[in-house]
Amino acid sequence: MRDELSDRLVPALSGRTRSHEDFFWTMAFVQWSSVHPNDDDRVRDFLAWERRLKLVWARYQPNKSFAGSRRAKEQSEAAKPSAKFQPLLANQRSQGLLGAHLRPLRQLMLVKERELALTQYRETLMDGLAQAPRLGGTWESWKSAFGQVRGSYGVSFRKRLRQRMAEKMPELNAALSKLGWCETESWHLAAKHMLKHQRHALLAHEFCAWSRRVRQEFNAMIKDPKREVHLTPLKSSIPSDLRNWEPLKCMLERLNGETDHRQLLCSLHSSIFAVRGYSKEDCWVVWGKGGPEKTNVKPIESTSDGGDCRWSNAVVLMKPGS
Repeated sequence: MRDELSDRLVPALSGRTRSHEDFFWTMAFVQWSSVHPNDDDRVRDFLAWERRLKLVWARYQPNKSFAGSRRAKEQSEAAKPSAKFQPLLANQRSQGLLGAHLRPLRQLMLVKERELALTQYRETLMDGLAQAPRLGGTWESWKSAFGQVRGSYGVSFRKRLRQRMAEKMPELNAALSKLGWCETESWHLAAKHMLKHQRHALLAHEFCAWSRRVRQEFNAMIKDPKREVHLTPLKSSIPSDLRNWEPLKCMLERLNGETDHRQLLCSLHSSIFAVRGYSKEDCWVVWGKGGPEKTNVKPIESTSDGGDCRWSNAVVLMKPGS
C-alpha cells in the first residue's frame, strides 16, 4: 500500500534509492552487460560486476554499508580475488542494485523498457565512461580498475541526474524547492504545491505515522496475543485510484463496530497476504477460538526503507548541490 501511494508522489524513485553513486554503477553495469545478445546473459553479467565491485568495497571501505556487505566481507578476506560468481544475497537480482534501480531508471527513461540496455538519454550522463575493465589476479588490480572507472562519476553526473529527475517529477521538485528541501517528512505542506496529487500527499503525511503505530501494535500482539490492541481510524480520505488499499478500507469500515481490534489486525493480515498470493498457512498469526494464535512462521522484521513515502529519498537525490 505504501509503495502504491509513493508511486503517485515519487514515481521515479524507490525506497531503496538513496545514492547518486549507486545510480552511476548501475548504469555502468547495464552498459557493460549490453554487449550480450539476450537479457538473461546481461543480467548474469550485471550481477557478476556488482559482486566484484562490492568485494572491493568490503576490502577497502569496511565501514561502507550496502546490500550484501556481510557475505562480501567474508569473500573479500581471501588472499586473492575470485572471479567465480558467489551470491552476496539470497536473491541477488531483486535485493541488489538491479532490483533497487531498474524500475526508477526506466521511469527516468534511462534504461529501455523491454531490454536491459541504456537509452539514448544515457549519453548526457555517461559521457566518458570507460569500457569494462580487465581485472587482474590481485586485490590491488581490482581496486585500481574500479578506481579508474569511478573517475567518470562526479559533479556533472549528479547534476544531470538531478535534472532528469526534475524533468520527470516536476510537481514534486517544485514542492520540495518551495519548502527549502526540508529533510523532515512534510507531505501535508507539500500538498499545497502539488495540485495533481494533493489528496495523495495529505494521506501520505498521516499514513506514514499511522502505519508505523499499526505495525507496532501488530508486533506487540504477536509477542503477547492477550495484550489489548487499540486502533485509531485514518482521517484522510483514500483516493479511489489506490487499488491495493481495499483490505485496509474494509478494516476501517469495521473499526467502530468491532470491540476487539486484535481480530481486525488478524483479518487485515490474512487479507493482505491473500492478495499477495500467500495462503493462510503463510500467515504469522491467525484468529482462533480464543483470540490471536501464533503460527510456526517467523515474522519478517519491518524496514524503514521508504517509510516516509520516499520523502527523504527525494530530498537526498533531487536537492541541488547534493
